[in-house]
Amino acid sequence: MTTPASIMLVLTLFLISGLYCVEGFGPTERASPHSALRRGLRYYCGPVSTSDSNAAIPRHIAFIVDGNGRWATEKGLPRSQGHSEGASTTVEIAKHLLKMDGIEALTFYLFSSENWSRPVEEIDNIMRLLERYLMEVSAYLMENKIKLVVIGELERLPVTSQALIQTIEASTAVFDGQGAGGTAKTLVLALSYGGRWDVLNAVKSLAKNKKGDLTKLTEEDFGKHLSLGSRGIPDPDVLVRTSGEKRLSNFLLWQISYAEIFFLESKWPDLTVAALKEHVLDRYEERSRRYGAAT
Repeated sequence: MTTPASIMLVLTLFLISGLYCVEGFGPTERASPHSALRRGLRYYCGPVSTSDSNAAIPRHIAFIVDGNGRWATEKGLPRSQGHSEGASTTVEIAKHLLKMDGIEALTFYLFSSENWSRPVEEIDNIMRLLERYLMEVSAYLMENKIKLVVIGELERLPVTSQALIQTIEASTAVFDGQGAGGTAKTLVLALSYGGRWDVLNAVKSLAKNKKGDLTKLTEEDFGKHLSLGSRGIPDPDVLVRTSGEKRLSNFLLWQISYAEIFFLESKWPDLTVAALKEHVLDRYEERSRRYGAAT
């Protein structure tokens, strides 16, 4: 038997669900909903949209690739073998993640500004390895319409590396918005990169151009002069660092202000797609991204 109280309950739920949708916290929210109330309201808001299925998928994941040399040393292998295995891991993870709906960009911190202090022989090996893998992966990028972007002080790289990067970047630049589902897919490599350099370079760019009143400069405007923002790439939603180290190591210091950070114990060559899903992607779904707002 339908009672006045039950009718009022249903009407109240419809009213709340209507407000819930109108305010934009329903199918369009990116954070994964976990409360039973919100899940119930989803029913009254109507079917879940396609975009909602990707709500808990980070648009941009950044990686601090760490532990290649130590991985090799622990196994009694030359450090060059560790870098080679690490490069294979990078390719495997990049191919898998860039196939996922919702993920638009991946950034791999492969060689920092500070890494130039390493032995010349090791640096030469890393650069040769870089060129080899770039040549091997270029066909894959073209076939899958993935844009390559390389950030950092590229003028410090070997001339052959610079030329190869310029060629692949130019060839894949046309793929904006042409990835799976019409979403742009971008692979970013940070080479000879430092976060402080990035910020300083942005300041120099602003000072050189001197457009407008700098006292009215906004964070959004400043971000457009940084390595990622100047290429139209969103800030990372997630930062992953392997090898058990818990520091940022001068990586994307401005851009990761609100990134969810995951420190993994495994060395980079040992990182698997399954482990990444379990320890990063699944846990990301459980996090509530409030950007300073109250819950």
